[in-house]
Amino acid sequence: MQMKRKLSRRQFIKWGFGATAAAAIAGGSYAIWGERFNYETKKVELPCKRLPSSLDGLRVAHISDTHLGFFYNLDQLKPVVEKLNALEPDLICFTGDLFDHIVENAKECSALLRTLQAPLGKWACLGNHDYEAKVRAVKSVLTEGGFRVLQNEHERIRAGAGGDFLTIAGLDDSLVGRPNMKATLHNMDSQAFTILLSHESGVADQALEYPIDLVLSGHSHGGQVRIPLVGAVFVPQMGDTYIMGHYMLQRDQSPPLHVYVNRGIGTTHLPIRFLCRPEITLITLRSTL
Repeated sequence: MQMKRKLSRRQFIKWGFGATAAAAIAGGSYAIWGERFNYETKKVELPCKRLPSSLDGLRVAHISDTHLGFFYNLDQLKPVVEKLNALEPDLICFTGDLFDHIVENAKECSALLRTLQAPLGKWACLGNHDYEAKVRAVKSVLTEGGFRVLQNEHERIRAGAGGDFLTIAGLDDSLVGRPNMKATLHNMDSQAFTILLSHESGVADQALEYPIDLVLSGHSHGGQVRIPLVGAVFVPQMGDTYIMGHYMLQRDQSPPLHVYVNRGIGTTHLPIRFLCRPEITLITLRSTL
C-alpha cells in the first residue's frame, strides 16, 4: 500500500504559483485568440407600441465596431457576413467604427460588404474612429458596399403589407463629429416608427425628448473585458451609462424608448475580449396594438 505524501509549505507555494501562471497564460490565450472570434448571435424581441401591425415581425440585424486593421482583417470578418445573411434580416444597421485608424483594402472591403443582403436596405452611422480613419474615405467604402450612410439625416422606408412607413435616422458621431439631433429629425413624420442610429449610446437621454422608438448604438464594446461581480473594467466616454444589451427608458406621456447597445465585432487599444464575446444582434420588432 502506497502512502500519500503531504505537500510541504514550499511545495504548496511553488505549486500555487505554477497553477496561477498556467491559468493566466490560458486565460490570456483565450482572451486573445479564443473569445475574440467566438461570435454570439443575440436574438431579441422588442414590443413596440407605435409599430404598425403590418410591420409586426420586422427583423433588424445590428452590428458595430469592426475596427478593421487593429488585429482584425477581412478574412476574419467573412464569417460575420455569412452569419448575417443566414439570419435573413429585413434591414441591416451598422453603428460605426468600420476601421480602427486607417482605411486599408478599401475595394476588397466594399466588395465584401456588397454581399450583405437585406430587402429594406443597409444603413450606417459614423463613429469616432471613422473620423480618425478619415470620414470621406470610410463613407466611400460603406457607400460602395451598398450602405446608406446617415450623417445628421433620416430617410423613410415603405415596408409592410399595409404600405406603412418607418423612419431610419443617423446621428453624426457625438465625440468628434458634429451631431445635431434637430437637423437629423427635421421634417420627420412624428407618427412614423423611428429607429435612430448613434455610435455612442449616451445620446439616449437626449433622444427621450423626440418621437424616437429605438436607439441602436455600439462604441462601448461591452467593456471588452468583464470581471465577474464587477462588470466592465473600462468603458469609454459617452458609453458609460448604457454599456451593453437592452435598456427601456420610460417617458411620462409617450411610449418608452428602447435602447440596444451592441458589444461590437472587433476590438481597440488591446486585442482582447474576456467574458464579453463579439456580438451580432437580431432584433425582431413586435407590435402591441
